[in-house]
Amino acid sequence: MIDFNEILKGPKFPIKNFRLIGKIKKGSFEKITAKSDFTEDKHLDITLKNKKNTNIKVLEVYSDIATPLLSDYNFFKGLYGGTLYYVSEYDDQISSSILTINNFKLNNAPALAKILSLADLKGLFDSLKGEGISFDTLSIKYNSNSTKMDINEIFMIGPSISILIDGYVERK
Repeated sequence: MIDFNEILKGPKFPIKNFRLIGKIKKGSFEKITAKSDFTEDKHLDITLKNKKNTNIKVLEVYSDIATPLLSDYNFFKGLYGGTLYYVSEYDDQISSSILTINNFKLNNAPALAKILSLADLKGLFDSLKGEGISFDTLSIKYNSNSTKMDINEIFMIGPSISILIDGYVERK
């Protein structure tokens, strides 16, 4: 069991009352249940378990605040607000994952996102006010192995814009 009163993840997002119960087998986590709080009504939950009768593990993460979990990734630079749900099934060879973020904004986003947001007056208004571009949902579905990541779908939808992308990234 691990129990921390506070973990600092940037000055705006202290993680409080972090409690983790887990099982380690041969130096690797076999099972995890973790819970913590950002505030009295904003929480973080993490579970890791084995899929029955397989060597596949399932990792699930739910956070009432998405930003602290994504701030280290350049792809999510400028994202604030939102709730996050992540599930990944993996073994030693491959992983299959889905990341969903709901009700968030992008501010100081890459130029392409800003240009596309000007497609209607709502996007123009959002951009001019400097509050960012609002989105209802971002869903990323992908599979990874040691050589590449296949992006099955990146889907974003909001009042100003919707985006659908697929492709792959080689790991070289």
